Amino acid sequence: MNTNKRERGPTTGEFKRVVQFMQAATSRSFGRTKLLIRPRGWFSNITMTLDFDDKQRATVKLTGAGLAARITHGGTLNGCSKPDPIANALRLLMESPEEMAREFGMLTGICCLCSRKLSDPRSVSVGYGSTCAKQYGMRWGQIGQADLDRQAGRPASRSRREQ
Repeated sequence: MNTNKRERGPTTGEFKRVVQFMQAATSRSFGRTKLLIRPRGWFSNITMTLDFDDKQRATVKLTGAGLAARITHGGTLNGCSKPDPIANALRLLMESPEEMAREFGMLTGICCLCSRKLSDPRSVSVGYGSTCAKQYGMRWGQIGQADLDRQAGRPASRSRREQ
């Protein structure tokens, strides 16, 4: 996501896919789905949880950093005192959940999907683990040995053909 883009506030119904994303993840798991986001330039995390309104329609509750907001079942962000940075973080989540998770994991060292510390080099490289990838329907694959070496600060390994 281009950081030079001017932040803009949310539009009515814009975040319906966020509610659907959280519903899909909940249907694949055995517990309550929770996701952490951190808007660019913020020092605190925002916790997103799937919730239901008085008519039992799915909504997403956002809490943390003095925030108590909600994304309605129709995708509208309500109750947010600083909507622009939150809206931009939600747009990144809709555009590329994997990129949002990678950014969060690189920044914090924890998985934004389960709040566990990232330790496996493959999980560190993508910002989430294989279990969370399965629950949220995200890709999680092999990374190359050169990527592992670079992360560990070692010179790149030579392939068997080169030896």
